[in-house]
Amino acid sequence: MSDALDGKCTPREIIRNYFLKDFYKDHCSTYQKRPIYWMLDFGKKNGFKCLIYMHRYQPDLLVRVRTNYVHEQQERYRTQLAHLEEAVAQVDISQRVKLNKQIKKLNDQLAETITFGEKIHHLAEQMIAIGLRDKRDRFRHLYH
Repeated sequence: MSDALDGKCTPREIIRNYFLKDFYKDHCSTYQKRPIYWMLDFGKKNGFKCLIYMHRYQPDLLVRVRTNYVHEQQERYRTQLAHLEEAVAQVDISQRVKLNKQIKKLNDQLAETITFGEKIHHLAEQMIAIGLRDKRDRFRHLYH
């Protein structure tokens, strides 16, 4: 798949970047603005993005996303920040500038995920149900 995408990175990075930047736009175009995947995305720093396959949606999905993924991502950011902050004290000035940029980016992403977690907390508690089959049956004429 990575061969079909333009890029000068490793195949893994090419595919990751595609999913981060272009997949959802392509998917919406393919499904004519009625996507079967929905993207949870908050902010421009790519702190957290998540694709949801709507046919597997359950009312507790946002609870699971928040606790299993958003909170875990926050911990990963905190761990990376701790390692980088330790490293800053041990490197020369030229390396310190590079590490400080990484620290700023991670702090921004962490802040983004914290805000996102707070915003979906309210929705998660509501345990919102989506009746995809009911909707499909009611709007069957749109699919044929």
